[in-house]
Amino acid sequence: MYEGTSYPGALETPSAPLTDPALMAVAGFLAGYSGTTRQGYTIDLRAWWEWCGEHGLHPFEVRRPHIELYVRTIEERYARSTVGRRLSTVTMFYRWCCDEELIGKNPAANVRRPKIPQDSPTLGLDRQELGQFLTQADIMGPHYHALACLLGLN
Repeated sequence: MYEGTSYPGALETPSAPLTDPALMAVAGFLAGYSGTTRQGYTIDLRAWWEWCGEHGLHPFEVRRPHIELYVRTIEERYARSTVGRRLSTVTMFYRWCCDEELIGKNPAANVRRPKIPQDSPTLGLDRQELGQFLTQADIMGPHYHALACLLGLN
């Protein structure tokens, strides 16, 4: 069973000793991000870490079937968008670990993504939502408005 340093405390305290190579990898991965992106990735990786701990797995010893099982487990509790985001974070983390030569193979590389229906309301903004988006961007300044217009046209 994996009994390494618990994930949450290890990275919430900047001075915590990072003796586990996987914890060092998480710290290195998260160091490349800031603000809400970093917070979101921390939450997603913490959830993955806790799942691994509950199943007696070290995060560097998992295989694709473990990640598939994780995804199936969280699909029962969360919306597809949340499942997709959490899987994306785990996949990016393992891709980063491969790039840094911390692991030999990315166990998340070919994990099946959750299917999002084609009639999903999240595929775009309606006319009123786009208008509100452009108005808010205009209030923020001309650069934001120009970017919002480009995004709206696409």
